[in-house]
Amino acid sequence: MADMALGTQDVFIFDEFKIDLSKERIYKNNEEIKLEPQLFSCLALLILESPNVVNREQIQNEVWAGRHVSDEAIRAAFKKLRKILGDDAKSPIFIKTVPRQGYKFIASVDRILITDTSNKNPLNSNVKLKALKPYFIIVLVCLCIGLFYIFNLNKISDKDLSKTPKFNVSKITELAGSETYGSFSHNTQKISFTHRSKSDAPQQILIKNLKNNRLQKISWDGAHYSGAYWSKQGNKLAFGRNQDGISNNIITKFNQKGDVVDVDVLQHPNLKDKYIVGWHGDNALYLAQEAYVSNNRSIYIFDLTTQELTSITSPQVGSGDYLASESFDGKYLAIIRQVAKGEFSLLVIETHSGTLIANRIVSMFVNRIVWHQDSNTLTLSAFSGAASKYNITKNQLTRLPQFPAYTNDIFAECGKNCYLMRQHNGNYLDIKEEPNVLLAKKDTNSIDLNTIQQANTQKAPLITASEIIALSGAQDLPRYSQFGSALYFATLTAESLMIHKQEIAGNLSIKACWPSNVKISNLEISPNENHFAAIVNQRLVIESVNTVSACVTGTQIQPNYITDSLQKVANPLWHDDRSLYLTVYENGKPNIKKISVKDKKQHQVIKGYLAFRPFLEVKGYNAVAIDQDRIAWLIFTEAGKVLNKKKLETIESANLHRWALNDLGLYFTSREDRESFLNRVSFDHLSELKEGTQNDLLSVSIGNNKFRLGFDLHPHKNKLLLVESLSAQSDFVKVRW
Repeated sequence: MADMALGTQDVFIFDEFKIDLSKERIYKNNEEIKLEPQLFSCLALLILESPNVVNREQIQNEVWAGRHVSDEAIRAAFKKLRKILGDDAKSPIFIKTVPRQGYKFIASVDRILITDTSNKNPLNSNVKLKALKPYFIIVLVCLCIGLFYIFNLNKISDKDLSKTPKFNVSKITELAGSETYGSFSHNTQKISFTHRSKSDAPQQILIKNLKNNRLQKISWDGAHYSGAYWSKQGNKLAFGRNQDGISNNIITKFNQKGDVVDVDVLQHPNLKDKYIVGWHGDNALYLAQEAYVSNNRSIYIFDLTTQELTSITSPQVGSGDYLASESFDGKYLAIIRQVAKGEFSLLVIETHSGTLIANRIVSMFVNRIVWHQDSNTLTLSAFSGAASKYNITKNQLTRLPQFPAYTNDIFAECGKNCYLMRQHNGNYLDIKEEPNVLLAKKDTNSIDLNTIQQANTQKAPLITASEIIALSGAQDLPRYSQFGSALYFATLTAESLMIHKQEIAGNLSIKACWPSNVKISNLEISPNENHFAAIVNQRLVIESVNTVSACVTGTQIQPNYITDSLQKVANPLWHDDRSLYLTVYENGKPNIKKISVKDKKQHQVIKGYLAFRPFLEVKGYNAVAIDQDRIAWLIFTEAGKVLNKKKLETIESANLHRWALNDLGLYFTSREDRESFLNRVSFDHLSELKEGTQNDLLSVSIGNNKFRLGFDLHPHKNKLLLVESLSAQSDFVKVRW
């Protein structure tokens, strides 16, 4: 297509068909067939990748130019393509569906190259590759290889980059504690960053001059500082400040000696609940809305001279835009949009006209956009360590190689194959068991809040024996066994993702050993502990609970996927030992289904809900479900319909690790600024509540600076498992290869 060399035609012949890539035409028995551009692109992609499987992400990126498209739309396209080719999905001769993976082209294909001296019409050319003379075959094969390389530059560069190169890693900072959120000024060669010495300490702002290694600290109070960004010239620094629940955005100006000469606390009332994401030149800021403010967050520009705030995006899908960055020449603005849960898109617009020039799906939660100095290339970085590079002119998104262990959060480009980034020690999450201080009589009004507060401030003793899981790597997604005799959890290291079982007063064992690049979001243990279910890479995994002798490099295996990559699922919950509930997305909408472990058949439970738990403790109801607005409802469901429901509370997340139930009420975790809370809504007095009135809500602080809020209630209700966020020792490094 666009990358084909001038003066050549790349023609593929299979069965009675010929497909001309350069002209984007297909012929059957020498007669042209009309084929929609997207269907042609689907077919071309399958042929070029043959015999490899083409997955959903490749189809979205190559056929739909990275735009979000539903699974049903992809299936419909391939169904239509099969019909045109006369193919049968049940007995395919051309296109085969590979369960849980994607599609592949299975027919034998001959490839010929027609140059300017050849017959221009492929219909008049009956020359096949096998009929050519040997010496010409050699020449032709070389040409095809070269042309194939040109056409598939993005894919081949991906494969090449996936091979681990030899990295050179050099330290930039070596402070005790954790350095985060770096911002680099190419003009002044200075890095601004936030730092804290321990996990519960507030972040402060420091500056490192790479010319002379001078290190400065500019914030000296007990407030929490975040998101420091240099202006284009590098003489101003914009950042956020929070103290006692009050947030401000601040501009600090420096002279050439590095002294602070001006501090401007922005007082505009419309800046409330907005955080800085970057600069527009030297006299305006880009800001984004906090997640708790809007379900469709927008990007704003704030003119420091006129004090005018203007919305520049209005997303209509997902939770909206949360990150933006302007190119060095000011020509482009890159934006990251969350189009659906776990799905993100890179948008690039021209700043002067507002024209959208790129919209690409990215398969990671991007937390940094880094422009290269050519203003035509940018790098997207994630906390997971994944990174991709995007070229505007080529509309080419290329995966970067797997960086050294625990390097992430790229914040600057320093030349060809050179980045400034963060490197930590990998030990950033532990699991701890705590007393359930919300445990009390069913009448929440009788809870002695003073006793709880005294215990929290150590004025009265709170003594109980609880577990602490502090292994190397990061522990997450804790779960009790049915009777609380064991703990299950996930552990991520540089090499592996493991599922562990810790018996109370017993042994620690490994139950699964997967590659470290898989992403897990849920873990659930069957009642008899024979199986566990997980959501891995947005797919359902069910594994037998078998002990693995060791988990080292070379012993990892892929998870046992039950659903395919074209079907998005979430929130598995065991119904019994033979079946589980599962959220299945169809046409972009969530439905709760029950799936059999034995035959994998799915049956509809209810439609339109994000998560579901059966619950029989409240008369007249049989479940609690979370709707698409994250409102928790007591419901009575029968024959696939919700016949009655009662509103409980709006919660932050529908993920089953963020909410739980017992006879006392609905428990859920939340975050307000730096502080995190465990909350409980009582089930008592529900029948007495009038429409629009609030349920009894009790909250208790569970700490500051937590970035994982998963928990699990002990079956006896007296304890709970929490994920403890640690201040992993981290430094800034320069990585080259």
